[in-house]
Amino acid sequence: MVNGTTYPYNNDHENFALMGQYGNVMLLNGQTNYHLNLNKSQVARFFIADTSNARPYNFTIEGHKLKLVGGDSGKYEHESLVNSVILSPAERKIVEVLFDKPGNFKMLDVTPEGTYQLGTISVSNELPSPSSRPLSANNNANNTSLFYTLKENRDIVDQIQPYMKYLNKKPDYTIDLTVKIKSMGSMAQMSSGKGEEQQCKVGNNNTCNIEWNVVSAKAKMNEKSTPATVSWF
Repeated sequence: MVNGTTYPYNNDHENFALMGQYGNVMLLNGQTNYHLNLNKSQVARFFIADTSNARPYNFTIEGHKLKLVGGDSGKYEHESLVNSVILSPAERKIVEVLFDKPGNFKMLDVTPEGTYQLGTISVSNELPSPSSRPLSANNNANNTSLFYTLKENRDIVDQIQPYMKYLNKKPDYTIDLTVKIKSMGSMAQMSSGKGEEQQCKVGNNNTCNIEWNVVSAKAKMNEKSTPATVSWF
């Protein structure tokens, strides 16, 4: 957003051709400060999709573990407990979360350069009704025990078994995706400064080598880039 309005796209050709238009306003379910009400001991299932056209996210819920149960193709063969899930544009993840204590908890995007609040979950001290307990637990202790029991989905394991032999197979082809930049002069030199190197120290090691945002030296270069100056191949 610029001066209260959406930054215009070019009518004749693409702009932001180098890195995409990251934007500066984050929405969750179409809201800038999304709020969700839940009850203590409730297990909620979240279907998370990154609908940004360029920005990745490292989604987490303050003070809670996420049970990763599925993604783009449905449920996973093995469930796992994670601190956060990383999503690239158009990627989906399915997680379940046990809210075992009352309070207000932030939904966050945690990146090496900063932490951004996406919304808030308010958990009341009231117990949920039986119909809102997806684990079908009759008491809090049982609900907690079932949540932390990680499931193996044998039907999924059996479905992917014929393809396991390809996991360690040498690729038939290696595709090199790269970019050629021309006629951008000093802007290209600005983007190569050591001062703009990102230090990846957040969460797991897989947060490195991700373009979380357009750093200041690259912002103008990205804004002015067009198909005439940038070629992806």
